[in-house]
Amino acid sequence: MKRPLFSLPVPFALAPPMVIDAGTAVVRAAEHDPRTGAVRTLVIPRETADVGFDVDEVGRLVRMLERSGFASDSAVVIAPKSIVSVLPIDLPPAESGAPIEQIARSRAADMLGTERHTFELSISSSPLADEARRSSTVAVCSHEDGAGLIDAFHAAGLRVARLISPAQAMIDAAVGVSEPDDGDARLVVDVGWADTTAVAIRGGKPLFERHLKKIGYRRVAEELAPTLSDAWLARWMLCEGRTRVQAPADRVASVVRPFGIDVLRELDATLTYLDQIVGASDIKEVLLTGGGSTDDELLDWLTANLWKPVRPLAELIPAAQPGTSRVPACLAVATAIASNSLASRGVAA
Repeated sequence: MKRPLFSLPVPFALAPPMVIDAGTAVVRAAEHDPRTGAVRTLVIPRETADVGFDVDEVGRLVRMLERSGFASDSAVVIAPKSIVSVLPIDLPPAESGAPIEQIARSRAADMLGTERHTFELSISSSPLADEARRSSTVAVCSHEDGAGLIDAFHAAGLRVARLISPAQAMIDAAVGVSEPDDGDARLVVDVGWADTTAVAIRGGKPLFERHLKKIGYRRVAEELAPTLSDAWLARWMLCEGRTRVQAPADRVASVVRPFGIDVLRELDATLTYLDQIVGASDIKEVLLTGGGSTDDELLDWLTANLWKPVRPLAELIPAAQPGTSRVPACLAVATAIASNSLASRGVAA
């Protein structure tokens, strides 16, 4: 049976699928209720970060979702970064008529030392290139890794309707909350646990991806852990925001500011590259998401120092629950996909 890897759609018969963001340190889930229009959400810090998802962990996760009122029998799963390889590959322009996917598959197989039929892939290409080749980013998930994750959910009683890469999820979320005819470019930035991912989009299509491997909020959590006496609590605090945990403000600021400087430097370089592609006047804003985006101090720092407007992606999404003012920043991607037609119609990107 062909697996629903990397955006291959599987029809669903009952409720729209929930969305599960299988993060490195935290699992985030969202489910749209078509009867009320509300979106049910849940944030679950993992007991052990930086490890793969096994059958036991997925089983515990699904039981927690059921106890929290999630009712769908299927899910759109955002693949953990640990099973997605991101490869820079030069490809011919699409207008050349060349078999782009076959070329990308062949080159990715050579780079990974595997056979061409053993993985699924997705491609985003930058328009900034010469006529003969175009710089592209190819995300690859092996059938073994993808099927293992899908089987774990199936064993727990939850069918995987779509498996998508983290970058594709960012694109789906941003497109779902943007105006359909908006021709402006945006830089969507996921400040994650292990690294930061920046995806530039315009007109619903990716312009390029950039992965900042050593810039993740793990660094902030580990430095705060002694202050909070628990590394798990530090992760939880960063995912939920500081409002639920009292920590010395000066200590938090002393850790967040150096991290913010590093993020600022890399985003400034990324925006400069985007300027070369579309022009500064066509870059509308930077949209922040991911666990690290919950920190108001980081948001304030980037807002004050980047040369383009910065705001949380969550600000573009209607409140997940009636009576609430906004969607939590770390839940923005899952909530946006659950709310828009990509999830509710089960359509592949």
